[in-house]
Order: sequence, then structure tokens, then C-alpha cells
Amino acid sequence: MITTVARLAAEARTGPEFMPVARLYAGRDEVYVAPLVDELAMSEAVPYLAALRYTDLGVRKYAQWLQTWELQRREDAGEDGARSRPLPSTPWYDEPDPDPALDRPGSQIASLVDAELRALHLTADDIAKWRPEPARRGRWRRVGSV
Repeated sequence: MITTVARLAAEARTGPEFMPVARLYAGRDEVYVAPLVDELAMSEAVPYLAALRYTDLGVRKYAQWLQTWELQRREDAGEDGARSRPLPSTPWYDEPDPDPALDRPGSQIASLVDAELRALHLTADDIAKWRPEPARRGRWRRVGSV
């Protein structure tokens, strides 16, 4: 849903959980909600236009994928001649890119996992070492039976 910072700020002001967290985040008791909401929203915002989200190479790759998806839709719809055309070769998402700061799907997943681990106070080593409890031997008793 598309909304404005003013609407988000108005809703945040009335939320019982927001203001105490906002004070902690700002490090002071007096918090101007609209600028804070603007800062938080802009730090997580993703531009709508592909040209603003991708580098030049990324825009070219995106255009190739759009063409492929359109041809797949035509083929799925049973359009005449769509099946006879081979789909164009599409680029891999993680091909080397001249801009090393680019976020790729693999790095997005890794950062998501890292964030979840931090929230759970775990490390990747903790997860790697984890083993499930051994299976219990014997018969399970039905609930309610004597």
C-alpha cells in the first residue's frame, strides 16, 4: 500500500509501542516523529523504477528477463508460433558486475540470515554444530490410554 510519511507519522504517534522505542532510538525524550519516520522509511525504501534500482548492466539484464518472461507468458497462453521460438539466453543474477557494492540475491539472503542469527543471539557456528535430539526408542503411548 502506498502512503505518505505524514500518514505514517500520524499513525506512529498514536501507537503505544512506537514512542518509547522512538525515544530510545533518538536518545532523548523529545522526538519529532515525522522526521524520524522519514529517516526510517527512506533507509528501507526501494525505488519503483528499474533505472533507479539497477546499474546500467543491471538494467540491461532486467530488460532481457522481461523479454523472456513475456515470451513465456505467450507460450503459456498457447499463442500461435510461441512454442516454435526458443527462449533467449538470460543472464545469471550473480554474474560478475563492475560495481562490487551491488546487492545480489545471494548476498541479500546471507544478510537476512545474519540478521536473524543476531536477533536470536546465535552465530553461524552455533547453527552448524546443532544436532537434533536423538530419537526416543520404544513405543509411544496413545494420549488418554491407560
